[in-house]
Amino acid sequence: MNKFFHIVVAALLGLGLTACADFSRSKLAVPRYPGPMPSEHVYEDFILVKAKVGDSLASLAAKYYDDPHKDWLIAEFNQVHTVTPGQHMIVPSKPLRLGGLAADGHQTVPVLFYAEAVPKKNGAETFDVNRFEAHLAFLADNGYRPVTLEQFFEFLNYKSPLPRRAVVLTFDWAPDTFYGTLYPLLASYGFPATLFIRPTVAPAPTPLRQAVATMAADNISIQSRTLSGCDLSRLKKGESFRAYINRIEHELATSRKQIEHLTGRSCRYLAYPAGRTSPLVVAFLKKHGYEGAFLASMGSTPFFAGNYRVQRIRLNAKTDAAQLQKKLKIFHKQNDS
Repeated sequence: MNKFFHIVVAALLGLGLTACADFSRSKLAVPRYPGPMPSEHVYEDFILVKAKVGDSLASLAAKYYDDPHKDWLIAEFNQVHTVTPGQHMIVPSKPLRLGGLAADGHQTVPVLFYAEAVPKKNGAETFDVNRFEAHLAFLADNGYRPVTLEQFFEFLNYKSPLPRRAVVLTFDWAPDTFYGTLYPLLASYGFPATLFIRPTVAPAPTPLRQAVATMAADNISIQSRTLSGCDLSRLKKGESFRAYINRIEHELATSRKQIEHLTGRSCRYLAYPAGRTSPLVVAFLKKHGYEGAFLASMGSTPFFAGNYRVQRIRLNAKTDAAQLQKKLKIFHKQNDS
């Protein structure tokens, strides 16, 4: 039985790993042991582990990747959802599927965009909290994995893979109303998200600082949508070019400084006001230390989209679960238009 197991594992490793990354078959030979197989054996490209009582995908990821949220790497490679004692698991030690590339196409990541509720003339709201909660339930029930901006940009920069059903949740909301309405729902699901805010130059009141600090420490990344929300992609009527340049620099530099002062964390990403940009704005983003920025155009994002032209998919109070599902494009086949 032990001999048969090693033959099967060697064959599977030779097929599976070479299909996912550039591994050498000669390095994947699994040695034979005269007795029972050890609980762990380290190879150059992977670790072969025998699960113990109490092990889970998250605990294995915490042990081998120092990050329990990377449990999906082990789950996807072994095509499992849970771990049972005595089960043999392969823990890849090198990145797989960089860029989400496959023989028949490439991964795309939906960046979902929720705008703040604005009362209409008829008294209706542009945002439905109950429907938003239904969105979260749909994502959780169907295996979608919200990821952080840091993880997303590692994917864009071809450094790390993402789960096949990765999504990014973003919000353009005032932090106080977001904290009281949507944050508790996100926290209940354990979903990371990004909140784009317009900070004030004046010192923030203590309750707001406490709310922002709580969210920033609990999977909510606080980033910028400038100070005033004005369109940076074009001159205002009667504005000189010098005044225009000064306005861009002030909006980018000051908003970043205020957010970092408010949160105690780095501010590296921007949601373009009016959802538009220009090469000049991108140049100043780079000058002031921003590492990425988001448009308002529709569509999911492949790894080669470019850090400063990330698309966002806007959702509203009328978007039900069926419509949400249609917007969640996670793979682009090579022969698709």
